[in-house]
Amino acid sequence: MGWYGDAGRLEVDLRDHARAASGSYAGLVDLAAIRCAAPTLRLIRVLYGIERSTIERMRALLVTPTHSDAQVTAFLCTWAYERHWIAAALREVLDRHGWPVDFPADAEPPLRRFAGEVRHRLLPITEALWTNFVGDPVVAVHLVEGVLDEALTRAAYRRLTGLEPTLSALAEPVLATKINHGHYLRTRAVVDLAGSATARRLVRRRLRRQVWPPPGPELPAAEVGWFVRTVFAEPADRREADAEIGALPGLAGLRTGVTRSRIRVRTVQDSGS
Repeated sequence: MGWYGDAGRLEVDLRDHARAASGSYAGLVDLAAIRCAAPTLRLIRVLYGIERSTIERMRALLVTPTHSDAQVTAFLCTWAYERHWIAAALREVLDRHGWPVDFPADAEPPLRRFAGEVRHRLLPITEALWTNFVGDPVVAVHLVEGVLDEALTRAAYRRLTGLEPTLSALAEPVLATKINHGHYLRTRAVVDLAGSATARRLVRRRLRRQVWPPPGPELPAAEVGWFVRTVFAEPADRREADAEIGALPGLAGLRTGVTRSRIRVRTVQDSGS
């Protein structure tokens, strides 16, 4: 579908997208035909955790100036709806294989888990404080974070299909949905970044402090570290995300790099990737 290619048509495309939003992806898959090995299921479980964290991310976004932007909020409603159904389909694959969707309680040391839960609970408060102080330029931050998230997630789904070809019936429509999400976020981010030097400076500072996937109590750091190092071991695995970030106004020179446990954005000189 050709949605979100033209900044002048974003509102029209938003209405069309909302009417055609994808529901149950699991109905597209013959679960009986899927036979996933343990490493593939481990990847799916982390992807499931990323997708089901969408509502928690919305909880933080809705206390920031981004919520005051009616167009972005309208997109986020459809974005959250479709990601919910993607998560539901991944869970069905895990359930079919008898693979637990939740990580064991001892997957992280108790102190680290407690600190993560406290940070997670305080996130809406901390986001509200600094973003409302900054004001409208923070919308560009959330848009560009979304561009990065969608590009890296697409790469992970493509790797998943390479590991288990029988998952292609599920992964292909999921990728089509995520391409649409990326088109909106990128097209709107170009508008916001091009119109505000403050937004460009803020995004550069914020991205260099961000990690992907975002930390959360449902994703133990050790498990996420395994996922990231397995899927994104080489710079080529992150090429699409690098290209999408670098093509945005004011963001040339930013690149993704794998740290010990997650992906971080740095300048070319810092990352060496």
